[in-house]
Amino acid sequence: MDSNGHIAGYTRYHKIIENRQRRMNQSLARKKNHAKTDENGNILYSKNYQKQVRKYQKVMAKVKNKRRDTLHKMTNQITNDYQAVVVEDIDLRNLAQCLRLGKKLHDNGFGLFRTMLKYKCERKGKYYIVADTYFASSKICNCCGHKKDQLSLSERIYRCTECGTKTDRNYNAALNLKQYGTRVLKEMRVLSA
Repeated sequence: MDSNGHIAGYTRYHKIIENRQRRMNQSLARKKNHAKTDENGNILYSKNYQKQVRKYQKVMAKVKNKRRDTLHKMTNQITNDYQAVVVEDIDLRNLAQCLRLGKKLHDNGFGLFRTMLKYKCERKGKYYIVADTYFASSKICNCCGHKKDQLSLSERIYRCTECGTKTDRNYNAALNLKQYGTRVLKEMRVLSA
């Protein structure tokens, strides 16, 4: 979600082809078991196996290309619309280990998204700001600046105990990142002046 409240509507490309991929893997395994092998276990000759491998690779390449195309379009739109982009420095490897989020995170291609944003910002002369890993964007209230000690992942609505603000958790984090980026840009301008 961005600071204007727009939610990134990622198409779950891998989820769309998940059943088809499973069937193709089963078919590949059957064809591999029936193929003739040498003493090292390498397949000597099997036209059906080779055809199935090519089909599988074609389907996976199509999904990869669709995901890349979507990410290119999104990053182009963001870099054309804004002068500065602020992203969180999240450790994607740790986040991907979460059972509920892991597949979705890989399906979104968030790491590739950040890489594309970075080089497109540099190419277009825009600011690309990375918030520190320990910047608690979700735990800080964007109105009063009060920081919550504990905030579980299941709490999707942020409620401030100090000022009573009630907002969506991701929107609150986006507004905090916007304020962070504004501070960093002001410091950059002061140092350059």
